[in-house]
Amino acid sequence: MSPKTSNDSAVTAASETTGNTARDGDIAVREEFDRAAEINTVAAWELFLARHPGHPLAEEATSRLRVARAAEN
Repeated sequence: MSPKTSNDSAVTAASETTGNTARDGDIAVREEFDRAAEINTVAAWELFLARHPGHPLAEEATSRLRVARAAEN
């Protein structure tokens, strides 16, 4: 374990006073998926897939993209 630096303390102090802490990436991706589902357009699903092609939710997003494309025609 490396020793703490003054920069580490500054980051910790800033996080404690502002409430800014790192978020779980999967939560953020899930929120984006949920937003795409609310919008439910080809563009929304394409954007989600462009941003998260390897995420486990990509398979479901691809399925929903197919449905959205079919609905447009």
